Amino acid sequence: MRLISGLTQLCIFGCTAKHSTETLVQDTLKVDSIIAAEDVVAEVIEPLPKPEPIIVTDSTANVLKNLVDAKFDRLYQLISDTSLFYKVELEDYYDEYEGQDQKKTIKWYFNKSLYPIYVHYIFESGSLDQPEVTEYIISNEKISALKKEARLYGPDSSRKFTKWDKMSGGITLNWSEYWKEVKSIEPLTDEDLKGISDEHDSNLSLLKTTLDKEELITRDEEVYSIEIREPKHADLVDYTYVTIPKAVYNKFRK
Repeated sequence: MRLISGLTQLCIFGCTAKHSTETLVQDTLKVDSIIAAEDVVAEVIEPLPKPEPIIVTDSTANVLKNLVDAKFDRLYQLISDTSLFYKVELEDYYDEYEGQDQKKTIKWYFNKSLYPIYVHYIFESGSLDQPEVTEYIISNEKISALKKEARLYGPDSSRKFTKWDKMSGGITLNWSEYWKEVKSIEPLTDEDLKGISDEHDSNLSLLKTTLDKEELITRDEEVYSIEIREPKHADLVDYTYVTIPKAVYNKFRK
């Protein structure tokens, strides 16, 4: 019995050691094969080449610029008849010292079905000598065309003019200081367009949240005036001022 027991123990320990060794060898082979495969893949898959920059010719840029300008000119004539539209104006001012103040001035034109068709947006900052101006044409509550003017400062001081049309695409013309020449023409990217769309949505959200801060207006005037003032430190005051026709106000306060 002792002999059998000893042999049994020997077999158990021997078999276990053998099994562990085989498992270790198999695992090592698996790891080696994975590493080898990764090395092969790394050799086969080369880094993707950087995309070539899109070249926009002067003639193409000129055609697009004229197309967008013509659309806005037609719209200006249309909204000149104030009886056909409701105009909403918002001024939002952030007060701060040392050139950190900022102001947004936004005008929306709504048709009689209460859908926006045109937006004129100005952004001013204490750090800017001139404001940034953006104009949108809205169709089916989406931006269908835009114009934007901005000025950049620094060693390469310049003006940037952006023109975009939903069907034809968009460009940015980089003018040198004092309008000497067009230094470069750049196509608008998807990231540019997303930023523009987000800006438009943010401005509409600002209008709605401003209206929601006031108690519901039930007066009978055709145009309401709303002012929100928020005192801050050192006698500084942030404010938002809105003038809005009753019909548009009722749409946003539903």
